[in-house]
Parts: sequence; structure tokens; C-alpha cells
Amino acid sequence: MENREDLKSMLPFLPLLLRSSNLFWPSQVVESLKTLSKGPLYSKVNSGELLFITISNIRDSLALPSLHRLSPYAHEGYGLFFDELISREEAAKWFADVVPGLANFLLRLPSLLESHYHNADNLLNGVKTGFRLLGPQDAGVVFLGQELIGALLVCAFFCLFPVSDRGAKRLPTINFDHLFEDIYSSYSEKQENKIKCIIHYFERICLSMPEGSVSFERKILPSEQLPLCVSYPKADFWIKSVVSLCTLEVHSSGFIEDQSSGALEVDFSNKYLGGGALHRGCVQEEIRFMINPELIAGMLFLPCMEDNEAIEIVGAERFSNYTGYASSFRFSGDYVDKRDVDSFRRRRTRIVAIDALCNAGMGQYELKYLLRETNKAFCGFLDQSKCDHKRLFRDGGLKGSRCIQADRDDDVMVKDFPMDEAPSTSVEIALSGEESVNQVIRYSDKKGSWCEDPENKIGIATGNWGCGAFGGDPEIKTIVQWLAASQALRPSVSYYTCGLKSLQNLNQLSQWISLHGWTVGDLWNMLVEYSSQRFNRETNLGFLCMAAPFAIFPRGPLTFFLFVNNVINYVASLFNLSHSIMNKEWHTLLSYMVVVLKVVLVDDDDDDDDYSSRKGTVNDPYLMDAEERREWRMKIREVMKKYPDVDEDAELDSEEKKMKMEKLLSDYPLIVDEDDPDWPEDADGRGFEIVWQDDDSIRPIKDITTAGWEEAVFKDISPLIVLVHNRYKRPKENEKIRDALEKAVHIIWNCRLPSPRCVAIDAVVETELVSALKVSVFPEIIFTKAGKILYREKAIRTADEFSKIMAYFYYGAGRPPCLNDIGDSQELIPSVHLPMKPRS
Repeated sequence: MENREDLKSMLPFLPLLLRSSNLFWPSQVVESLKTLSKGPLYSKVNSGELLFITISNIRDSLALPSLHRLSPYAHEGYGLFFDELISREEAAKWFADVVPGLANFLLRLPSLLESHYHNADNLLNGVKTGFRLLGPQDAGVVFLGQELIGALLVCAFFCLFPVSDRGAKRLPTINFDHLFEDIYSSYSEKQENKIKCIIHYFERICLSMPEGSVSFERKILPSEQLPLCVSYPKADFWIKSVVSLCTLEVHSSGFIEDQSSGALEVDFSNKYLGGGALHRGCVQEEIRFMINPELIAGMLFLPCMEDNEAIEIVGAERFSNYTGYASSFRFSGDYVDKRDVDSFRRRRTRIVAIDALCNAGMGQYELKYLLRETNKAFCGFLDQSKCDHKRLFRDGGLKGSRCIQADRDDDVMVKDFPMDEAPSTSVEIALSGEESVNQVIRYSDKKGSWCEDPENKIGIATGNWGCGAFGGDPEIKTIVQWLAASQALRPSVSYYTCGLKSLQNLNQLSQWISLHGWTVGDLWNMLVEYSSQRFNRETNLGFLCMAAPFAIFPRGPLTFFLFVNNVINYVASLFNLSHSIMNKEWHTLLSYMVVVLKVVLVDDDDDDDDYSSRKGTVNDPYLMDAEERREWRMKIREVMKKYPDVDEDAELDSEEKKMKMEKLLSDYPLIVDEDDPDWPEDADGRGFEIVWQDDDSIRPIKDITTAGWEEAVFKDISPLIVLVHNRYKRPKENEKIRDALEKAVHIIWNCRLPSPRCVAIDAVVETELVSALKVSVFPEIIFTKAGKILYREKAIRTADEFSKIMAYFYYGAGRPPCLNDIGDSQELIPSVHLPMKPRS
């Protein structure tokens, strides 16, 4: 054991000791765990407060210098959850049945690890699978049994992992102290329900321990060209690819984790695996880590990902159901995972973590970042261990590479192409002679044995990766993932849009592109051209509008000018017209298009029969039948009646043209702004992926201190709503009223009204300010304007009621029924000054 390099790499991050080839706990720890394992009647541990004291005692017994102090409010967090937030029945069951089981897991941890290391070398015929630090640029795989993972997660729950060297190795948080601290220092129902998921997992494994395994693989596209590996592609690789685009299946509803096709499911990851799972984060990645807690084990030994890396995890079991997203996330009971298992006893749940650009902004349209995102997805989707180099080169048509070509199933040969034609990014396999080819076959067989996808049937299940607070353009991210999956020879992509409006035409576009036989290179070149125009601010249109407007030709009464806009921009792209030219010629082109459409779609009513017969003989689903054409003509006529001179006013002066076009654009918006407030808040594309770093920066209610009170109230006298809450009193009511207030602000916003400012005051911290405001019952909402307090609300109301109260006080709306009994208030907003600090 002492000579194992894999164990040596992990030993600084484990709380165990190693002596004479044995791992063990210090004797004092063993005694404490044995006492705890006998139940609360013997250990006297029957509350969250006493449980934390026991945890602290065990940590002290370890006497490890690398065990830092726990988070300041972790103690209170354990007490709050187990003593107040769960029922007495649940707490009694937890301390009587689960805590003793957790203690037994910890007692078995040394033997579980020893058994793991004894068996690791025999699992894959010499391929290393032992528990070890898989650092940056260190491609490899680790197999862990579910029982061992359970013991490691109990260790994290007890906060026993050393942390001093984790920062230097760029490892994410692993102990649970921050998870419990955050529920106390900034209570939220989402945080409470995250912990409920974890607690439920512990209850399940104490009742019945799963006997399967989970693999964790660090995947790399090496920057240099290596034998038997696909290297990190440059732009030429994508430009010249003739690999066919795979099938793109678009789902406007549903969730990635519920797909049943066995696809590789994308984790919209932070570069630190797990993101804010053990902090305050509660979006796509963090939710997945809560309902599949075995994923958390990867955070112990997988440092942050670099641009050419991804992490694939196979076999993590799901234990919990849930509802909601972000602040509305709720644990909703037990989940029985019925997915079957492979020959390694892994559930056929395949998850790949890929991290997108953060704060992408306009930079995402630069070629280098476009390449970075595409290669990041390609790294995650490509299976290096069984990469079909033969097909990759044959279908890819990448000249200049030395590749393996299979003329027959039993005849494999090496074929050389002229190297002076080699692109800079070709995938090279440095082979020569029959011996090298046989070596490739043996190597691929050995490596591919854990992949269990010999016929390339595993597709990709993904969604709006890197969007929301990360700032990614959903249309760009969709195309990037489609390109990457196709080049990785995946058969299909199941894309979950979560109802995102900007992707509503994605299905039509993908079908049209597939029908016309586009390749990866074709779509890449279109994406690069569009991104260049977007980066240079030559267009504000979305990619789906620019790529192939005829693909989204309306199948019903869609907005006429949206179609005209698409066609004009398509024509512009064909003739390389710049955005400035398009602005100058917009009105003329619009007029021409109206004339053309009048001739084609309006003035040929007698040709319906001939058209319908032609549709039956042409293999194009986007030709309309007679009924659809009549519906479309009716819509065009409606528009033309409203604007009868749109094709006859070429001689109007520029001011009149400008006014006319501004009215047209206001009446018929041609594009959907990517910050449209109508986007669903629970959609992945708008999901706040970095909530755990700074919740307040993206929420309409800002926390305020006494120091900022004067400026907030008296420097700006516009409407202000003040939420006064106490983190220790009625925490669930605090969260409920805050959520309702936020939704009310969105209601005002969606009515295109300037929403009032909202601030929150923590009564525990800002005691003088709360006293000056005369608040003693929590939570309380105070409506103010122009230096006066208009109304105090102590009841918990719905978002609709709050919005009506706002409309009454700030926008002249009628008095809502809930305010029938109140009079006019003359109460002035108090001024609060901080005491002067004594001079030093």
C-alpha cells in the first residue's frame, strides 16, 4: 500500500493514517464512532446541536494540521436544520436509525479503501482505475463502488476531509460546513431542500446499500498531436470537415435527466466540478448533484477543468424527485432509479460535465472563443477510448492525415495522403507497418472496454448550456453543440429548449438543414460568418434568422415582416452586403419583397390546384398546401391593407421613411431581444448559473445596510419598497414573502412599467435601522415614496396582490380590495446616522 502512487496522491486529502500497509482511524476517533453507532440512548446524540459537537470532537481527535476551522455559522446551521426545520418524527428517525448507520460507514472506510486498491489493478486489464488525484491534463478513469462513495460522502457530512492543500491543487469544496452555514446565515427554502435531498440519500443507503459502481473519467483533447488521440482542433479542422450532421431532436418541454434513450447527459458545469452544489447554488448543475449525490464524490479528487478538458461520470444513481428551479427548487420525495446496469454494475446514466465561457458578452462571437466552446463540447462528446478513427477520417475527408482505412471488415491498412495538403488541425496517428496497426486494434479494444457502446448508439441529451447569467447566446450554443456531437460521430442530439422563445424555430431549421444534406463544415462556416457580423455589430439578428430563412418559412399566419426580414438578410448574406448597406436599402428591399410576394402568393389564387399537385411530387415538407397558402395570403392582405403604400413610397423623403419604418418595427417586432422579460425564469437558458457566487446581483431585491440607508432613501426619492426580515424568526415566511415580492416586480416589469426599487434589511444585523423603522413583527413590507411611508404590510400576500398594491400607490391604479380599510399615512421615513468612530 505504501508504494502505490494512486494512494500517495490522495493521502494528503484523506483523514486516515497509513502504517504497515494499513489505513486506519486514530483510536480516539474509533471510540467516538463506536459510541455514535450504538444509537441516541447510548451516545446521547439526539439533536442537531449535539451532533455538531460530536463532529467537532471527532475532528479534534484527528489532530491533523490541515483541518482548518469550520465555517463560522456551521454549528448553528446543523442545529437549525435538525432541530427546527424538520419535524420531530423525522428528527427522531434520523438520530435513531440514520446517524448510527453513518458512524458504521465511517468505521468501515479504511477497509473499503483497502479493498478498492487491491481490486483496482484487475478491473480493466492493466488500465489504471484506482482512486487517485486526476489533475489537469491527466487523462484517466477512476472506478469507485457505491458503498465506498457512500462512506466518502459521510466523511464530507462530518466535515473530516483536510482542506489546506485543496486550493493549491485547484480542487473544489468538499466538506458540508458551507452547505449548512448558508441555511443559517441566509435562509432560503431552496437551501433547506438541497439538504433534504442529501439527508434522503443517507436515509436510503442506511436502509439498503446499493452494490454497483460509478466511473469518473477525465477527458482531454491534447494540444500536441499524439498517437491514437484526437488533438485539440484548430479552425481548419472544422472548416474542412465533411462529416454529416447528426439528427437534432428538439423538445420544448421536459428535462435532460428524464430522457430514456440512454444518451450522454450534459451537465452545464462550472469549471470547478459541482459549482455551487455545496454552497448556495441551485441551478442545473447543482440540482443534478443533489438528486444524484454520488456525483459529489468527484469533487474530492477532480481539480478544475481547463479549456481542453471535460469530465464524464457513468453510473451515478438518482435518489430524489424535485420540483422547481433556482429559488423555487423543492425536494419532492423518493425516486427509485430503474435504469439497468452494464457489465461493470454501473447504472446506464452517463453524465458529461463541460464548462462554458463565463460572462461571455460580445467576446463569444470572436473566432477564438467560438473555437473554444466548440472544442469544449467536442471534448465532452468524443469518446477517445474507442474513437473510430477510420470513420472520422473517411467521413471527415481530412486530407493530409495518416489514417486507418478499412476496405473490408477483415482488411485494415494504412493509407498516406500528400502531407503538403495537410490542414493544421488534422488528427494524426503516427503509425507505420502492420505491427503498428495491430497495436492500435489491441489498444482500442482494451481502452474501449469500459465504454459499452460498440455500435455508436449513444446520443447526446443537452439544452441551453452556458446561457443565463453566464451570458451565452442560446442560438450559438445550440449550433456549437450540434457541430460537436456530429463531429464526435454521435447519432443524435436531444435538445431541451425549456420553451425558450429564441429557439422556437430550431426544429424547423434543423429539419431543413438535414433535408438539404449540410455537413459540419457547411454549418461551421455559416456560424463563423454570422459571428463575425455579430461581433462587428453589423447585425442584431439571431443566428436562426440568418442561417436559412426559408427553413422557417411560415406554416401558418406568422408575422409577415419576420419572414420578410429573414429573406432580406438571407439575400444580403448571399451577396455579402454589409449591415450599413442593408440599413440604407432596407425600405427599397422591403418594397421589392412585397411586390414579389403579392405576385407569388396573392395574385395567383387560381393556381392552387396545380400547386397542391406539385407538393405531392416534391420531397420538401416546407411547401404549403392550398389551405395553408390561403391562410397565409389572408395574413398578407391584412398587412397590406394596413400599410397600402409600402410598395409605392420609394419617393418619400428620408424623414417620412424613417417614421414609417419605426412604426412598422414597433408594430411588428422582427427580433426577440435575448433579455426579453417574457422568457420563463425556470428555463435553463435563463437559469442563473452563478447564483452561488452572488445571489443579490441578479435578484430584484437588494440587501441594504444602515450605512447605505440615507443614500437609498433620500438621494433618490423614487418609489422604494423595504422588506424587513429576521433570519431566525419565521424563516419560511421570510422566503415566501420575498419570492412573492420578486414575482410582483416582474409583473410590473412585464406591463412595461418602471418597476419600483426594492431593498431588504436583516433585523439581526441592522438593529438600529430596524428600531428606527419601528418594526417588531417579521417579516414586514414598507411602501415608501417621496420621503413618506405610504403603507405597512405584515401579512403574507400573493405576487398578484403585491403588484396591485404597487400599481395603486405608484401608478394611479384603483385601490385593491386588500387596502379597503387603510387610511392615508403621513408617516415620514426616519433618518438613521451611524455613530462617529473615535479617532485613533
